[in-house]
Amino acid sequence: MTGSEHNISFGITRKSLEAIRIHACPHCGAPGVYRADAHTQEHWPGCWMPHRKDRPVGERCPNCGGARSADKNFGEVTASMPRWIWNCILGVKWCVIQMVTLNRRMING
Repeated sequence: MTGSEHNISFGITRKSLEAIRIHACPHCGAPGVYRADAHTQEHWPGCWMPHRKDRPVGERCPNCGGARSADKNFGEVTASMPRWIWNCILGVKWCVIQMVTLNRRMING
């Protein structure tokens, strides 16, 4: 008995935008994220790390050691569809995949 192969494609995606406010150092003005550009290397050498580029520096400024204001996480600010609809779509996808898998097992014996 030969089995047939079925490809199921769900072309629905969800895009969202999340936001975090990252403060510069109030003492030396260094950026609140690590950078890899020449300007940062010259003026704020503690914040210049190519391997940590665009990551937040944390509670203490790596340039002067001063305390920084806490970053504020705004979470998801906008999305292409509400999360509850997306979760329903994921549930339907899971059910279809489970049904196809079960059907293949029953056909193949």
